[in-house]
Amino acid sequence: MATVKLPSNADIPFVSDLKEQMIIAAHSQKSITLDASQVESVSTPLLQLLLIIRNHAVENGIKFMIKKPSESFSKSLQNFGCSELLQGAAQ
Repeated sequence: MATVKLPSNADIPFVSDLKEQMIIAAHSQKSITLDASQVESVSTPLLQLLLIIRNHAVENGIKFMIKKPSESFSKSLQNFGCSELLQGAAQ
């Protein structure tokens, strides 16, 4: 699967579309890669989806990676107590 680039502000319609892409990827790929370099804010729906995707990937032996996390993205995850999502993040 190609890398999915997260937008600066992921609203509910984007998260819904991303969910569909991730469901397809989870069934047909061995890896899921998200580019978080442009993210300025993390919405609750995006955070929930990222946690679900990461947990599904771990449970099913799928490589999950967030590459180039922006400073805002990284700080938001730390503030939410979810910095484990960045483990193995590629800069």
